[in-house]
Amino acid sequence: MNIFEQVQSYKGKLGQELKDIASAEGNKDERSKRLIMRTALICGTLAVINPLPLGDFFVLTPLQCLMVVHLGRVHGFEISEERAKEIIGELLMTVGWAFLAKHTIIGLYKTFLPFAGGLFSFPLVFGFTYALGRLANHYFELKARGERPDRELFRRLWAEAVKEGQELGKKMRPGREDGPVTNKG
Repeated sequence: MNIFEQVQSYKGKLGQELKDIASAEGNKDERSKRLIMRTALICGTLAVINPLPLGDFFVLTPLQCLMVVHLGRVHGFEISEERAKEIIGELLMTVGWAFLAKHTIIGLYKTFLPFAGGLFSFPLVFGFTYALGRLANHYFELKARGERPDRELFRRLWAEAVKEGQELGKKMRPGREDGPVTNKG
């Protein structure tokens, strides 16, 4: 199975899992956190196994769009994957070049350190997806209250969420002895 077939497989499985989380009873914050963490973990893992430098954009974006769709549902908004792409674009325009820089760094890791680069990219991709989820969640919280996003607040939230997400990603990286996925049976 090639990487794009794997993505479609993950997209189907993740889509159902996120749908179940979004429609579950309970606290919106907890459901949002579960959606974000699950998507960040899957995207980080796919970044490790994807051998294509700069190909992560095509592999990860569909999964990140699913996350945004289901975060919208948690907050009472029904949006399409196309609208999710637009929202992601709006959010990334707000935070500027950070998005392009992150994908460039990941691509360079994979180009110059083909095998080790995948492992180094896990915390970066996990952190980026986590931050994108946090930003999207905040976006929907504001929309639900009828408020407009504040560009400066979003930039601060982005910086904090990327840092927090990368720290979480370092702790969760596959192969860590104390992480959720270990080398021990």
